[in-house]
Amino acid sequence: MFVRLLWAAVIACVCTVSAAADPVRVARIVDGDTLRVHAKGRLETIRIFGIDAPERGQPGGDLARSALVRLVGTSMVEVDRVDQDRYGRTVARIQVDGRDVGVAMVREGHAWQFTRYDQGPVLRTAQDAARRDRIGLWSSAGAEAPWQWRSGRKASIRAGRGDGCRPVPSCAEMTSCEEALAILARCGSIRLDGDRDGVPCEAICVPSG
Repeated sequence: MFVRLLWAAVIACVCTVSAAADPVRVARIVDGDTLRVHAKGRLETIRIFGIDAPERGQPGGDLARSALVRLVGTSMVEVDRVDQDRYGRTVARIQVDGRDVGVAMVREGHAWQFTRYDQGPVLRTAQDAARRDRIGLWSSAGAEAPWQWRSGRKASIRAGRGDGCRPVPSCAEMTSCEEALAILARCGSIRLDGDRDGVPCEAICVPSG
């Protein structure tokens, strides 16, 4: 009974949209925690606040992206902007039809609570429920959190290339937009951003589907 009441309280909490939320239309889904939206005549990249989904090439990455496509598609969503990350992406809470998309991704087992940036009870409760129900990422033992997976990959790249810039990895070697953005920021390579628009490896960062 207590668990049901707690989950009901979580749903009631996250369904309240901030007065500052901005309705926009989704243009593309990049991966399980990143999307691009049409905002004020331009494309804006949104990183969903408080969650971290598996990367491209990581087990669960394709399923996480598919789950986000299913949740939002190209519909109108409410964007409640929280911050801007070091790559220039907007960090925001996203709601569609009154449903918090980040919480839904975690509750369905397609993303972790990103405790580096959010340690609140809403996402924690959603993650605990997904783990208890053994769904999505929690359906098998040994799921690796994305931040751990990225750390291991960066260490591997640096071990093989020193600072990772000599030579600069190709887009074909990238497993996530975040990795491409980090290497572009560090190395400033035209190899990753041929049109110099600040968006590297557009097959990853701006997928067509």
